[in-house]
Amino acid sequence: GQIVIGPTSAPLRGAAAGDGVHLQAAGGGSVDVSIGRVAADDEIGGAELVMSPVTADLLGVTAITRMIVWGFRSRAAIDAAFAAEGFAEPNVRIFRSWDAPNPDSTIGLSQTKKLLGEFAYRVNGPDSLALTPGWSDANIHPRVTFNDIAVRAGCNNVVHPAVQGALSELAAAGLAGLIDTVSTNSTGGCFVPRFNRVTGNLGFVSRHSWGQALDINVSTNPLGAVPKLDCRVVRVFRKWGFAWGGNFLSRDGMHMEWIGERRDQLVYPSVFCPNIAPAAAAQPASRTPAVRMSSIATMFAGDGLVD
Repeated sequence: GQIVIGPTSAPLRGAAAGDGVHLQAAGGGSVDVSIGRVAADDEIGGAELVMSPVTADLLGVTAITRMIVWGFRSRAAIDAAFAAEGFAEPNVRIFRSWDAPNPDSTIGLSQTKKLLGEFAYRVNGPDSLALTPGWSDANIHPRVTFNDIAVRAGCNNVVHPAVQGALSELAAAGLAGLIDTVSTNSTGGCFVPRFNRVTGNLGFVSRHSWGQALDINVSTNPLGAVPKLDCRVVRVFRKWGFAWGGNFLSRDGMHMEWIGERRDQLVYPSVFCPNIAPAAAAQPASRTPAVRMSSIATMFAGDGLVD
């Protein structure tokens, strides 16, 4: 009957251990729980809150999307056990704590809210949310046509400069033609308050609701399909602080998600568009995000649950 939250999430609500929380259940009712502990973000994987399966059952959460295994003594043995059970893509992805940093891993929702803002919302319908009045006016850049490549979108004020930086660098490199502005401007974009389309009825809010993600070249990169985005575009966006959805478990080749960390120099065996070996930055250091890695979110680590 208790939940655990992290120190990044707690201040967003002025919450502390012992406080009561009302959680909305899938059926429309609510479940009252208390905060049993405020634990380190790294300990709970950057998640907003953690609960037991019993509490999750009370909320009507029936789909198990992720399992965490720890306490084993042999890395080789656990890998062999996974292989024997047939755990492999395209249906299952295994993340290991000893893996190299994945350039397309995403940040936790609590970190997103800390960096881009928190809101309350009301459900308008299956694909539309109404956010706190005035939130978008204060946090979302007006929908404009970006310079150098005519992408038209309204992103979070924090994200807007990074999108402009990536587009300007692509144009300067003679790669503007790789961005399909017609498809991007008609069915892509950035700020769209809605639920995640991958997770169905799990109730996860899409990162587009924060203006955090930009969808480009939508017509050739439908959700779930093998991505067809030119890798030069991917690597430039990674340089400007974006993770790419083409390597999510549920392929999302149109999806560029801002994470605020430079990712183009991380060597990792990505299925699609692996980075080229690190080289000197083409832009002055002051104009590009520093290379660093945040803790990966328990529920949102490049598994397609961001959409």
